[in-house]
Amino acid sequence: MCEDYNSPGSPYWALKVFLILALPDDHAFWQAEELPLPQCAEKHVIPHAAQILPAQ
Repeated sequence: MCEDYNSPGSPYWALKVFLILALPDDHAFWQAEELPLPQCAEKHVIPHAAQILPAQ
């Protein structure tokens, strides 16, 4: 699936995550030891983006 213009929110970019499923069972990715996720802050405040969104 592809479009002439691919924004970060396009289906093309969203579906790329499934490419990893094409790796064979014996690939190093599947053999790696699973590690716990690092601790993150409970809140992450994003400053005002100053975007203009058109009404639809």
